[in-house]
Amino acid sequence: MPNRFEEAAKKAAQTTDDQLKDELNQIKEQNRKKLNELIPTLNTKDKKAFNELIKLVNADTDMDEKLAGVHDSLKSVFGMSLKILKVLV
Repeated sequence: MPNRFEEAAKKAAQTTDDQLKDELNQIKEQNRKKLNELIPTLNTKDKKAFNELIKLVNADTDMDEKLAGVHDSLKSVFGMSLKILKVLV
């Protein structure tokens, strides 16, 4: 028996996700501008350290995005599995 609030909850969650994504994109853009203003003031040693840090951050971000994709896939598979089990039981 489906929950009568399930569809509304999904819509609300998607709306919240969209709003948070917009907010994060705005923050990222502001931070990118600030970094671009800061970079010319760094000395050579600091620029090397900064570039290494950016590589690490990008690598971690890529991994986090891949893990989020795996999480979403597993969540979908488990959701379908539960629905199938409900039908079979």
